[in-house]
Amino acid sequence: MFSCCFRATPGSDLKKGKSEGHGGVCKYSCFQGLWPFGRKKANLTQGSQGQHHTDKVEKKSASKVQEEPCRESRVSAVMVERLVNHLVPSLQGGDPFFVPAFLCIYQRFATTQQVLNLLLERWGNSSQLTLLLTPFSRTICSFLDTWMDKKPEEFCQSSALTIVKQMKNYLVVNMPYSDLTVRVRLLLTHLEEEEATESEAKDEEASGR
Repeated sequence: MFSCCFRATPGSDLKKGKSEGHGGVCKYSCFQGLWPFGRKKANLTQGSQGQHHTDKVEKKSASKVQEEPCRESRVSAVMVERLVNHLVPSLQGGDPFFVPAFLCIYQRFATTQQVLNLLLERWGNSSQLTLLLTPFSRTICSFLDTWMDKKPEEFCQSSALTIVKQMKNYLVVNMPYSDLTVRVRLLLTHLEEEEATESEAKDEEASGR
């Protein structure tokens, strides 16, 4: 089985030691300024004193149960965009917690394809001067490398072919000689071969019926 954890050179800009050993509370504290759900829960807890008030809150919540899924969906989309927009600044600012925490939770609110689209739309504008792009490209390269390490199942299956192609197209323009570009090219070749094999097997099965 092909492993997308293969590296052209050992190591990464984001070391595991930075994201481990600090405990769950510290790891997620960086989301307090961007994430509204924890604050909403805390406000309800502080305001819910006495059984009478609790009953009123429960009745109010029950009356809005039909509206809640749509409202949460809209909030989630806005928050995911804000979190994605903060990825590059957090890395450039040396924050060791934001990216690991983001990678742990983003799939609750968005797909890998959606996050990649948002990331490249916000930070992957190749119309700017290459000299100005280089710091952002290196940071994005570092994030993509870490993303592939932390979530290999999102990149190493044939269903991820479109995602890997999109990454390759960005990298060959912005970071053509990086180790990550080599890594993604190898992975893309493997996935394309895997897809061709699966297609041939389906064709043979169909013709044998």
